[in-house]
Amino acid sequence: TGVRCVEDLSLEGCRDLVSLQVTRKEQCEKSLLFVDLINCRKLSELDDSFMTHSETLQVLNLQGCSSLTKLPKNFGDLLLTDLNLSYCTKLRSLDSIVGMKNLRKMDLRNCEALTDVPPGMNDMSVLQVEDCSEVFIQESKRVLFSKQVEDEGALARLDFAEGYSRIVSL
Repeated sequence: TGVRCVEDLSLEGCRDLVSLQVTRKEQCEKSLLFVDLINCRKLSELDDSFMTHSETLQVLNLQGCSSLTKLPKNFGDLLLTDLNLSYCTKLRSLDSIVGMKNLRKMDLRNCEALTDVPPGMNDMSVLQVEDCSEVFIQESKRVLFSKQVEDEGALARLDFAEGYSRIVSL
C-alpha cells in the first residue's frame, strides 16, 4: 500500500515562516488539496517546489501574508478554485494568475499595492475587492464590466464592501 500524504496543511500563524517548500513522494496515495497560511507575516515567497508539487491544490489561503510581494510565474498552472490573498499588503501584481481556468472565488481585500487586473477575472463567481488602491478598483471595473453580464460564467458576486466610497460610477 502507498504512504498516505498530507491533503490539508494548516500553518496558520507561523509568523517566522519565510518560504514554503513542498516535496512529494512518488508513493503517496493522496495529494495536497488545501493549504492555509493565514498570518504567516514573514512569508515572502512560495518556492518553485511548491508549484511543482501542488498540481492538485484547490484552496490556498494566504490571508495576512503581508511580506508576500509576488506570486510564482507558473502560479496560473494550479487548479485552484478558491484563492484568498486578503491583507497581502505588499502584493503588487496578479499577472501570474492568468490561465487559472478553475478559479471561482478570490478575496483581494486590503491588497493595497495592487494596481493591475489580469484578464479572466470576470469568469469568477465571487470576487471580493475591499480597501484596495483606487487605481485597482477603477481597473477592476474596466476589466470586469467589459464582458456582458448575460455571458455564461460571468461574475455572480462582486463585493467592493467598504470600497464603495471610492467608486465614482459603474
